[in-house]
Amino acid sequence: MKLSIIRLLLSTLIIVLLSTGCSNNLRKEWRESVKNKQKSQKENLTGEVPQLTLEEQLAEIDASLQVKTIKKNIARYEKQLQKAHTSLYDKSQAMRALGLIYLNNQLYLAALEQFEQALNITPQNAMLHYYAGISSGWMSNLEANSTKRTQYKEQALFHLERASEINPNHAETALALATLYTEQEKLSQAQFQLKRYKSMRPHSLDAMLLEASIATKQKQFALARELYQKIIQESQQSALKEQAQRALDLLP
Repeated sequence: MKLSIIRLLLSTLIIVLLSTGCSNNLRKEWRESVKNKQKSQKENLTGEVPQLTLEEQLAEIDASLQVKTIKKNIARYEKQLQKAHTSLYDKSQAMRALGLIYLNNQLYLAALEQFEQALNITPQNAMLHYYAGISSGWMSNLEANSTKRTQYKEQALFHLERASEINPNHAETALALATLYTEQEKLSQAQFQLKRYKSMRPHSLDAMLLEASIATKQKQFALARELYQKIIQESQQSALKEQAQRALDLLP
């Protein structure tokens, strides 16, 4: 009986001691929490909390779900833009191909329309400007209305000069510009472009024919005659020979 009472007393004592210990621990944790909170508030008031760097702020923002979602959308839109750009380039190339078919079949206005539509997509394409210039030049030669003829010549000049700016090493553009300047009596500019062309095509009889035409306009008839005769002797093209012969026959 006494033993049972002693055991009961011991059990009660242990429970009391444990309860007292837990309470002490809880009170200790609560006190530390309050102290930390007060310290944090004090640091915020005194401005002693270390500030985040710009890189850390950016990293924190970038880690947010909203920013991640936006970045995914940007990446998706970029892929869509790349596909659209490729499709537009392909469309420009198709228009160029159609324009060349029209040009080769002497449908100059239809060709010009295709080249200019393609230029709306790829405005920095030198060859499109060249072909548009050639088409405009042919239209000016065929146009009966003087106002429209002048407009086509100006259009041709614009496209050819633009082609030359984008790609100054395209020989045919230089020759086309020299021809157009000669027709417009801009002989110094014509000679400059002809010189550029000859530097790229030193044995061209087309250049020689144009040089003879410029010499005729400058009343250098002896030089013009010499050049025309050389073309007649050296050319293997009957059309070029006939053109040189007709010009030679007109010399005084």
